[in-house]
Amino acid sequence: MAEEGSYNLDLPSGQDWLIDKMSNLGYLDVGEGICFGVASMAMQAFLSDDLDNFNNRLLVISRLKKAELDALAPKDPHNNFRNYSRLDIEVGGCDISFPLWDMQAFFDGISLYQSPGVYEGIPLVVNQLLRDAEKYVIPTKLETERFKPKLVTGICGAYDEKSLVSFLSKLQGHIMVPVALILNSSNHVINVNYNPYSKEWSLIDANDLSCQKYQSLNEFAKAIILAFTFNSLEKVREVVLNTSFFTNENRSYELKQNISEVCDSNVWGSLNKQVARIEDSSGANLLYIAAKSGYADVVQKLLDNGAKIDITTEFGATPLSVAVIEGHLNVVSELLDKGADFTLTCHDKTPKHFAKIFGHKDIVDLISRHEGLMEKAKLIFAEQTENIIKHSSFLHSKNNTELKTKLFNILNNYSKRKIRTLFILKKYIHSLEKYDKSKIFSPLIKRIDDLELKENKNDSSKKPKL
Repeated sequence: MAEEGSYNLDLPSGQDWLIDKMSNLGYLDVGEGICFGVASMAMQAFLSDDLDNFNNRLLVISRLKKAELDALAPKDPHNNFRNYSRLDIEVGGCDISFPLWDMQAFFDGISLYQSPGVYEGIPLVVNQLLRDAEKYVIPTKLETERFKPKLVTGICGAYDEKSLVSFLSKLQGHIMVPVALILNSSNHVINVNYNPYSKEWSLIDANDLSCQKYQSLNEFAKAIILAFTFNSLEKVREVVLNTSFFTNENRSYELKQNISEVCDSNVWGSLNKQVARIEDSSGANLLYIAAKSGYADVVQKLLDNGAKIDITTEFGATPLSVAVIEGHLNVVSELLDKGADFTLTCHDKTPKHFAKIFGHKDIVDLISRHEGLMEKAKLIFAEQTENIIKHSSFLHSKNNTELKTKLFNILNNYSKRKIRTLFILKKYIHSLEKYDKSKIFSPLIKRIDDLELKENKNDSSKKPKL
């Protein structure tokens, strides 16, 4: 890929060197989610106008020898130890100097902002030491209320290279304040930034830590797609991404107005059936990204347009499981109401297990209600169908072979546990109406419908609103 520009950092390739150094300092599971940690720290660096120091810090870290690395390790992990001595290093004929505590804060920041999903069993908290360290990982300029980073909005979409160029062009034409974007797919996160004064874009990717600068949108779009396909040589049609927009607190209103102008231009297009069914190279679709990001209204529209509700990524995650992990109650409710399978497992855990692990009691209760509803429906279904098969002469008449075939197809799927949610069971039962001229299945359909109506009425006060 032809690069327009970079900071020409002589860094090792990949991210393994950074993972090794952090692992040697005692950071656990640093290989999982490090891309999110790096992207978050890069976002802060851009908003504090400190990308040069961000890059120099990486350069110094890459040169650290074992003795210097040992000096960074806290002597007492229960104290907020900070080493105030400085490390001087010569790079390209220039002297670079950093206090060791600065690099400690950088490592703490990466670990702090990693995906909480890797810290299984610790509900939404990495650990208290790192939470205490948060005040050390934010640049001084961003500590004041006026300049602190502010998440303004988020948008998800599916892009090929052409549509991504259009997306970036619209942003560039409307955004008038410095903006940092966190782009995430189902399995990777990068940071990109736009400076409206220089009309320059930058990209920071944990898989290639040399910060790249771009002015050509074609080259920039290509670089983004390659970042999410891990430089795959295969022809990739689309990437499915969530884009989170950050700026300083004092510019957040202006950025919100700028983005609303872009949205009005319909650059993302409508959520139609074609877009709803796009999948990326990891197996995720737009529904997965919207569920992970908490966009309940988008989830609803995608489901209405035929998005695959139980799509499974290469890691075994589904839209329901990832919405549960992230704690998006309204998204979980929408997915369950539309028939998401709450029995599917990811790493041998059901969505309900994940809700317990991450302390989402409201989601545990919601899934439990759906489980209870399905158990009641199964009893009604088994009792009624057995009675109809035994006692309905109409079902066994020669004129009803289609109805009989349809019924036994449902029973076959039911016995093989292919019908695991009430939504799917209702869909199958209602499909009988077309062939049921004598309405022998009407009592069954009514009982199942009444059961759900009664349950929804009882739980209406608890049901989250979109």
